[in-house]
Amino acid sequence: MKIHPVTFNHLLTKISSLKNEHTQPHAYNVFVNDEKRLDENVQEYVNIIKNLSKDELTILDFGGGAGGHYKTLKENISNKKLIYNIVENPKLLDRFIEHMADYENVNYCGSINDFKEVHFDFVYANASPQMLSPKRAVDIIKDLFSVGGEYVLLQRIIVSEGNVYDNFFTIANVGHGEQYFSITSDKHVLELGEVFGYDLKYSEYQRPQPVQFKMKKDYNSDVGVICYKNYLFKKKYE
Repeated sequence: MKIHPVTFNHLLTKISSLKNEHTQPHAYNVFVNDEKRLDENVQEYVNIIKNLSKDELTILDFGGGAGGHYKTLKENISNKKLIYNIVENPKLLDRFIEHMADYENVNYCGSINDFKEVHFDFVYANASPQMLSPKRAVDIIKDLFSVGGEYVLLQRIIVSEGNVYDNFFTIANVGHGEQYFSITSDKHVLELGEVFGYDLKYSEYQRPQPVQFKMKKDYNSDVGVICYKNYLFKKKYE
């Protein structure tokens, strides 16, 4: 089992317990993900897109930052036209748009709801749903499924394999100080896929080494194992 360097310190089950200065809107008002990179997860993303049969793909990237994922796709996939749509922090949209001005077919919006009328071939989120507290990760995952994309790829989603808590928040010390993370259960992610009409193609537990987070010794043991998991879902059709 791979161990993540971040340790979770506390467990909170009520949104009212969160302090605003430790939530994502305060901590993450920064310009992020502006360069291409090909780590293990993004390589997986590239491989899946490359192997889809369509020559033109409309993609939604939730939390895609300043286009780093798009740049990586373009560098590694030359035989497909990509219509790329990124949902990002509304306060930084002008900077993101300016940064990506030289790239064709890239659109930015501040909300998933802005894309409700668009048909997506692929919906993608890499480590973003759990970082938008005080909104719960489970609600963001619902929004991603509700878009109705042909495929939904959720990477590095922090989930609990425990039996008690379905949704909760944790506190961890990260580079800029304390930060909340919103966590849901592995079971709930799978149930949501089913509710919205998706088949699970694979998930991280089928791989040899998911990444597990450390927890302080006084952390509630009922939570069980907390880890990163990747899920690929495909829309079912009768």
